[in-house]
Formats: sequence, structure tokens, C-alpha cells
Amino acid sequence: MPSVRSLILLSVLILVLSLLAAWWSLLQPPDSGGMGQDSFGTRSYGYRAIYEVLNELGIETRRQFSPPSPDPNQSTIVMINPDTALAAVEPTYLQSLLPWVEAGGRLVVSLEVDPVFEIDSRQMTIDGSDLEFPTLFEALDLPELDILTIDAETGETDTSTALTSDDMTLEEIWEAGPEEPAPPHYIEIETAGSLEDSTDSLQTLAVHGDRFATLDCEAADPIGTIDYTDADDVRHTLAAEFRRGQGTIAVIADSALFSNGLLALADNSVLAARMYSPDGEPIVVDEFYHGLGVRGNSLYLLTRPGYAALALGLLLFVCLASWRSAVFLGPPLPDHVFQRRDIGEYIKAMGRFFSRGRRTRPFLVRQLRNGVLRELCVESSLPPETHDVDLVAGAISRRDPQRAKGIIESFSEVDAALKTLPHWTESQTVITMRRLTACLSRNAYNEFANNWPKLSSGKMTSST
Repeated sequence: MPSVRSLILLSVLILVLSLLAAWWSLLQPPDSGGMGQDSFGTRSYGYRAIYEVLNELGIETRRQFSPPSPDPNQSTIVMINPDTALAAVEPTYLQSLLPWVEAGGRLVVSLEVDPVFEIDSRQMTIDGSDLEFPTLFEALDLPELDILTIDAETGETDTSTALTSDDMTLEEIWEAGPEEPAPPHYIEIETAGSLEDSTDSLQTLAVHGDRFATLDCEAADPIGTIDYTDADDVRHTLAAEFRRGQGTIAVIADSALFSNGLLALADNSVLAARMYSPDGEPIVVDEFYHGLGVRGNSLYLLTRPGYAALALGLLLFVCLASWRSAVFLGPPLPDHVFQRRDIGEYIKAMGRFFSRGRRTRPFLVRQLRNGVLRELCVESSLPPETHDVDLVAGAISRRDPQRAKGIIESFSEVDAALKTLPHWTESQTVITMRRLTACLSRNAYNEFANNWPKLSSGKMTSST
């Protein structure tokens, strides 16, 4: 049976591996496993085919998940089926592209109107107040444009079967499930203006068999159009190009023309290459307004360098703090072993050792004499290395003349005894040490001043 420590380590390992796997998945292209309706979608409603066709034609194509920004090195930005709701609440990035377009850039927008479920993203209520957001065309300075839904069989504008959010809920749409797509419908097209085809390679397009979208751009004054005429001799615009300064904005009414299910039919692939890269210039496919750049997973921040560095620093700090204050599992550590003796006991032991023999006692007295003189120098604010007793006593005499006189007398007798006494008894050693240490304190000096014994070469006598 595994131990508790092994189970904890295994749990931590699984957690770390899970986080690394989630982080690695976020670093990969967010293609929804090919199921999404984006430039990596492999289903019939995806746009992976146009992405690969452009690469096969030698046209440099890359995806961009961050918000689109003006870049002098970019020549064409392509927005395939942008989310109109996201464009309504985040129009700043679109508006910032207008000066870039006027300086010579090219912006291509292909739209798709869902004929089953349309949501008005122009109105929104926040905190009880109604807010009105700009539409996609207003953000691109094309307010005159409008999208129309055309019935593929009759060619008439079809609005009777379109459902809104008030007619059908999301649950009802999911329960109804997808309908069987109708067979594609083929239409003859005409090109004009800047989009005119001189090679006659654009003649027929395949559209959805039930309905598709067109542009109402009569008031927008396009410089080029791609039109088709229905059975009632009514002209409809499928794509239009507008001049903005030195650059252009191209709008394709129905991006489903370039979906995987229709791209290989008729001249749809030729139209896609002509609209997205007419001169073979590199293009950038925007995925931000498609919704792929906006993620609800907080781990997505780890893929950004600044946030990743901050997270790594916080993780390192937490690991160091936990390691510093952690209780390590395992056998208990031995109790702290204290020393048998403290410093005081060592000093007493050394003192007893030096006081055993008569030859070592003078060494003990001499060391104590030097130590007392050093403390007196510190007390008198003199250098600790001062060896002149008269100089030290002179500094002390300014505050206590009687004590200074006793210090001179004591040090003189001790120095004389160290020179004349060949052997020191234990009592002589103890009395001398008491006399020296009494010089360190004024109270001790006053107490023993009249009772200090006299040191002589033969015996100890009293001064009284």
C-alpha cells in the first residue's frame, strides 16, 4: 500500500501535468478540432479550403489572433465572417484601421448573415440604460451599405422566413437541429470597375441552394462591383470595392461563397483569390473579430509573455515561501542537542586550571590586569590599546579623583608584585583579582578602599 507521502506527490504530479497540458493546448491554433466556422474549420461551413488554396498559389497567408492594428508592412487584412456583436462592442480596432487604409492598405471583409437566427447587436441594455453601438459598416465608415437576403430560386428579397431572437430561443434551435442543405444554385455574374475580369475566368458562381446574401450599395458609390441579374432582370451585388484615400475596402456580401462546401464549385476559388490577393501580395487573416482571440479560459494569459513572466515570478515566490515554512514528511528529526557547558562554565574551568599551579597564577593575574585596563580605556573614551596607566587614571580623575588615585596605587602594587613575587598563593591570586575588578566600579572601589591588603614579596598585609 503506498504511503501518504507517495499519494501526495502523485497528486501534485498529476496537477502539474494537467496544467502543462492545458497550457500547451492553448499555445496551439484554436481551430476547435476542425469543427469551427473559421479559417481552420474542416466542415462544409468552415474556411480551411481557401486558406490552403492561397498557400498552394504561393500567397503568404497567416492568422492573427490579437486585435488588428495598422502595420506598414501589411498590404491586405482579411476578415472572414466577423462577429457583428463583437464588432459592435469593440469598434475601436476597426476604426483604427481607417487611417492605414487611407495610406494605401487594403481591407477585405466577407460577411455572412444567418438566415435562421439573427440578433440585433446594435442595442444593448446596461444598468437599466439603453446603449446604441455602431454597426460593422458604421465602424468602417460605410454607413450606406446594407445586407439583403435573396431567395436562390426566385431571386426576390426574402424576409418572411427569417427568425429573430424574439421568435425562437436558443434551446429551440438546438432541439430542431441542422437542416439538410439544399443543392447549390449556380448564377451568372458580371464584373465592373476595379473588379472587372479581363480574362473571362469569372463567369459562374455557386451559392447556397435556398438563400444567399447581397449588398445594397447604390448610395455608397463603389468603384468596382460583382453583380448578377435574376430572371426578373433585377441586378444584385455580390461584392463591391470602395476607395478610401490611397487604399480600398472590399466587401463580400456572403462569405459562404468561399466555404469548404462551395469553394471547389464553379469559379468560387478564382473569385476568392482575386478578392483576397489580386496581385499575389501577403495577407493576414484576422481571427480576433471572429471570436477566436477572446477566450474565457484564464490560462490563455499564460501564452502572453508579460503575464507568463508575472505568473512564473509569483509561482517561484510561492514555492520558496512554502519550502521555507513547510513541514517535511518523514521520520521525526532528533531533538536539538544543547552543549554541556555554557561560556561561564568554560571560564570558571579555565580559571581553576590556571589557579592550580603557582607558575600559572601570575599569567592569570597579568591577563586580568590587561583586561581591566582595556575596560577602563573604553570607559574613558580612550583607545583600547592604551597601556599608560597614568593617562587612563588622569582621564578618570576629572570625574573621580579618589578613584583615580586608587587605580594608580592598585596597578603599581600589582605590577610590582608581578615582578617580585616568584610564586603566588591561591589567596594572593584571589585578593589581587578582587582588587583589580574593584577598579571597574565606583561603588566597589568605595567599599573596598579602606580594606585592601598590601602586597609584598613575602606575605599579605593589611593597610589598616
